[in-house]
Amino acid sequence: MLSGDPLKKQSSLELIKSTCSEISQTKRTPLPNEQANCCFGFFSANKQALKHRSKKEKELVRKTAPYLKIFEDSMVIDNYNSDWVEDFLFQVQRALLQCYDKILQFQKEFQHVASSIVKHKSIDDYGNTQRQHNMIRPNLKLQQIRLYDEIESQIKQKTHPVQHLCSAFKLVFVNQYKEFVHKNVDQTSQALLDKIIVQTVGLQSDYILSLSNEMEQKDDDQLQEELEKKNEITLANKVLDDVKLFFSALYHFVLRMYESHLNRIDLNALLQDIAKLCIQVIVKDEVHKILICLVRIDNFELDRDIRAKYALLKGVQPADFGIDPYLQLKNPLILLTELQKQFKIDLSSLILLISNKNLTLQNQEYSEIKQFTYQDFTKQYKEEIDQLPLEISKIIYQKADVKPYYKSVLKFREIMIKPHPPIDKLFQLYHLKEQIQQEVQDYWKDIITDKKKILINRDELTSIMLFLIAKTEIPDLTSQLKLIQEFTSQEIQNGSDHSIISAAYLMFSSPILWFSSIDGNKLLDRTYLLRATMQMTEQYSRFDKISFDDMNDRYDPFSVANSYTLRNSYLTGNNTKTVDLANIRSFAFY
Repeated sequence: MLSGDPLKKQSSLELIKSTCSEISQTKRTPLPNEQANCCFGFFSANKQALKHRSKKEKELVRKTAPYLKIFEDSMVIDNYNSDWVEDFLFQVQRALLQCYDKILQFQKEFQHVASSIVKHKSIDDYGNTQRQHNMIRPNLKLQQIRLYDEIESQIKQKTHPVQHLCSAFKLVFVNQYKEFVHKNVDQTSQALLDKIIVQTVGLQSDYILSLSNEMEQKDDDQLQEELEKKNEITLANKVLDDVKLFFSALYHFVLRMYESHLNRIDLNALLQDIAKLCIQVIVKDEVHKILICLVRIDNFELDRDIRAKYALLKGVQPADFGIDPYLQLKNPLILLTELQKQFKIDLSSLILLISNKNLTLQNQEYSEIKQFTYQDFTKQYKEEIDQLPLEISKIIYQKADVKPYYKSVLKFREIMIKPHPPIDKLFQLYHLKEQIQQEVQDYWKDIITDKKKILINRDELTSIMLFLIAKTEIPDLTSQLKLIQEFTSQEIQNGSDHSIISAAYLMFSSPILWFSSIDGNKLLDRTYLLRATMQMTEQYSRFDKISFDDMNDRYDPFSVANSYTLRNSYLTGNNTKTVDLANIRSFAFY
């Protein structure tokens, strides 16, 4: 998205370029001569076709030419995408010719709405908090939010040119790449993997051949550095780059449509969210499915590693991650202490019994410790609990049935499993924080009046997210993170823009990176979890480590999450259940 401080005195053109390049320039090593190639062949063909058109058609072609050139300049043709990009550019021209009147209509409507909004603006009128929570740029003025709402409302209409362009891209893009992810009787997972490997090796071979022509011009260090980039060239990265090229073109197309009716300040303020809107309309449905399946292949080893770690954390409890006792939602000592305060009843004898029990456990060797759970408390001290007033004993037994953060686990799983655009998942993760806080409040409702005791700070939220990840068991979690990273700027990822999705990204990514980096054997030591620090080590995934016949890991990157069987005792008890998330479609995923 927008790079740097948007309030700096830059020209609108510079800001537009920086906003777009944050995503589109995260391309990996370019393929040979890809920047040198362009679509002149496409335009030459069009010039020949132009001779046979009527005067009216020629005029329409002339009027749409500036829009077409946006896509021609952005969609780079190379040896491996020339066929589908040329086809796509033909579809773009066709769509522009068909909907040019719509371009003018939407521009006229926006001009009318924008002038009305600006006319009635208030200098200190800022947008409401709820609406701001769906925007990337913080502290937008109300008039800016209304301007964005109008752009978003127009673009989401089926007749909008953006929808036609996205349909054209989807048609050609899916037709080009579906053979690598579309399972059928002949296309087994292994067959798909073999195709991906062949295509990737071809891409890497061409890159090496291109370097051979430059060997004499580079010293050994430079050549070695270039050779090491070979592993970055994969089919997944190639497909990601193709999507980013289209994003760049669509982003500039949208700006071309609306910028003449926005003043410089409002345009600069909305750049990040306009880019977000473009990502939302592109990375969804079949496009998303192709991306996530191919990213899973690149990330297969990392995903398998984290799935193995889930198995080691089956019995983990909130206390194991050092979560504050008031936020564990399963701590009998804290519950009794607060019940004693709220209901003015003496529970000191029962509190003392539990305290002594905990002290006994703490004095044992760690290997001999059997965790004293809430269920142990209600069983061992049932007689004492039954002697308490009915209102108190009822609360104690009700809390025994509570699974800590159960609703948050379900919500987190829903966010990750459903095929939402990556940028949308960050907004949903931000709202997950609200769900977590709500569960804490519901647990202590009518018991704790001092809300300061149950506030969740950033450190506590990280610990809770570690617990949620362990209980949610998302099978392709590192791939999900990878896809989000590909479509978010460095500013969002490092938190420098102070947006709400920056906070959501850090809340989501830090625990995943920690899980990915640690030695799985350390997870068997619960004391290690208490000393957990966020650390990351580089790991590499290799195709030769991918196996679909592992008896301990039945995960299939091409088919998981449509109708699949999982064994997750936290969500379903001890029985295996089938979770049907969507009807089976032509694509296996989702």
